[in-house]
Amino acid sequence: MRTSGARASRFGGLGQWWGVLAGGLLIAAWINRTAGPAVITGLSAVVLLWSFFQAPVTCGAPVRGRDDGCRNNATGLLMGCHIRQHRWQKLKMLILR
Repeated sequence: MRTSGARASRFGGLGQWWGVLAGGLLIAAWINRTAGPAVITGLSAVVLLWSFFQAPVTCGAPVRGRDDGCRNNATGLLMGCHIRQHRWQKLKMLILR
């Protein structure tokens, strides 16, 4: 029975951190030098996709009255929080910089 509205997960909340493991493997592949360029390129792409779309971060969308932006939880650097307008604002910030 869930009381706080949190989602139950098979991995106990650690399933969103799989990109950190992939990043560790990428560093190990760079240091070891036995992995080929295909492995390093593949792991780099996986870590990049994780950080853009699934990494737990704060939203950061511009908000009136705050200099540091929205502090709601978001997933990924390109995605906003649960507020729909913040998703568009983050996309606008990416294009208009």
